[in-house]
Amino acid sequence: MKTNRWIVTDGHHVFTQNNLFYTSKVPMIVGDEILIREDHGVNWYVLVPHEPISGENLRELLLSYSLEDQQYLSAAAEVANWYKDHSYCPRCGHRTRRLNTELAMVCDKCRYRSYPRLSPCVIVLVEDGDRILLAHHHRSNNPVYTVLAGFVEVGESAEQAVVREVKEEAGVHVNNIRYLGSQSWPFPGQMMLAYLVSYESGELNRDEDELSDLRWFSKDDLPILPPRGTISESMISQWLASR
Repeated sequence: MKTNRWIVTDGHHVFTQNNLFYTSKVPMIVGDEILIREDHGVNWYVLVPHEPISGENLRELLLSYSLEDQQYLSAAAEVANWYKDHSYCPRCGHRTRRLNTELAMVCDKCRYRSYPRLSPCVIVLVEDGDRILLAHHHRSNNPVYTVLAGFVEVGESAEQAVVREVKEEAGVHVNNIRYLGSQSWPFPGQMMLAYLVSYESGELNRDEDELSDLRWFSKDDLPILPPRGTISESMISQWLASR
């Protein structure tokens, strides 16, 4: 017999109860209920509230859980944002309705269907022997250094995006591309594809529009790293464990 769990979120905040991001009973909150996943005997629902809710910041809450647990909260946030953003057909402007048979919004006028979409991104750790390349971004409000990342462009493979992004942001050429894993990241709608690559040639030449600093670091002289719960931290930790 399956059990049910509900996640209440507007895509930005999450209603929590008993220190959990989900409830085991239907929450007494008026909203639209959407089944997002059936997993290991559990039906996971997102409840998108009709009115603003007071809850915990989604981004901060997400980082307090393991990568495995994050998947449900990420899925709920993705679906909540998609549902709110697709009340009207992007093709003809007619009002849409949600289908019960699949995760889709349909327009009864032109029959166009909208599905939740993810934008693939590559996130890249560049190694050169016993050192790794880390960057500080202009958009960051803290002194954290992290790996390089960027969106996959139209017509491009993930591996081609890895080479291009590193060249654009750091000015160097890389090879020996190895896939490490992935993480869904709902800020907004990203699928992070993680790679470890080897430095090949070139001098560092940072993208000054994106990066405020770019440096090689040894394992014994690392800067402040990304928080636990991010795939970038996991990548760096894997690299350190292999030294």
